[in-house]
Amino acid sequence: MIAAGLKPDPPAASPAGSQRPLQEAATQRVRSRIGPMRTLLQDVEFGVIHIVDIALREISPAVNDPGTAISCIDQLTRILIRRVDRIPPEPILLSAQHAKSA
Repeated sequence: MIAAGLKPDPPAASPAGSQRPLQEAATQRVRSRIGPMRTLLQDVEFGVIHIVDIALREISPAVNDPGTAISCIDQLTRILIRRVDRIPPEPILLSAQHAKSA
């Protein structure tokens, strides 16, 4: 379980103006949503990398299983077809004051 061992969120306000409990609460909320590991639902690129790795292993001389490699190519084709059919999201533009300096 990704969020195993996390404590419930502390109160939203803290006495005497201390910001530390508020920062810890925000950190815990982010950890419970993101988790310590990448997942296929959160990161499509992660799944594509896995499929490519499997395909490359299967066509290596040691394994030599072209059927599985072909199945991987079929899956990658399905992913690309779904991606091409989507309307791309609007680009996010930042003003110079908000953009990080390179």
